[in-house]
Amino acid sequence: MNEVPTSIHLYVVQSDELLGDSYPAISGDASNKAGLTAVGIQQAKALGGDLKEAQFEPDVVYTSRDERARQMGFYTLRAVKCDSQPILDNDLQEDMPSFLSTLVSKAPIRRRPEVVLGFGHGLATRALASHLLRRGAEKLPEDTTSPASLSLFTYQGGEWRCEYVGQRAAAFNRFSIE
Repeated sequence: MNEVPTSIHLYVVQSDELLGDSYPAISGDASNKAGLTAVGIQQAKALGGDLKEAQFEPDVVYTSRDERARQMGFYTLRAVKCDSQPILDNDLQEDMPSFLSTLVSKAPIRRRPEVVLGFGHGLATRALASHLLRRGAEKLPEDTTSPASLSLFTYQGGEWRCEYVGQRAAAFNRFSIE
C-alpha cells in the first residue's frame, strides 16, 4: 500500500441559534450551558439531511463540551444516520491551535485524507480562519443566510489552510475537496 504523509480535512459545524440569544437571562458564559433553540434543532436536522444527501462519512467526530455543540452534533448525526459517537474535546472551543495539533498527532497515515467532523463555535472558527488567512475576522467571506454552517480547514505538507468559512451544507458538494 502506498501511504502518503498525514492529510486531514476538518469540517467544523457551527450554529448560532442558542437559547441565550432568545432568553437574555441565560448567558453564554464559559460553561456554555445554553442549548439550541427549536430553530437551532431544525437547522441541525437540515444540516444532517444535506450531509446525508452528499454521502458524507466522517472518519472521526469531535464536539466541544459546550451544550449547543453537543446538541448540534446529536441532531445532525442522527439525521445523517452516522453511528460515530463524538469525542468530547474542549480545545475545539477554547484552543483551536492545540486541537489542530492533536488532530495531526493522532491522524493515521493512509492513502486518502482523514475526514474529521467537528461541532464547535462560530467565534473560535472565525478566529482560526482569520489567523490562517492572515486577515481580520470581519473580512472573512462567508454565507450568512443560515447560522448552521460548515467551515473547511485542510492539513497537508505540514501546513493548515482555511478553504472556506461559514458555507451552507447544501453547498457541501460544491466545496468539498477530493
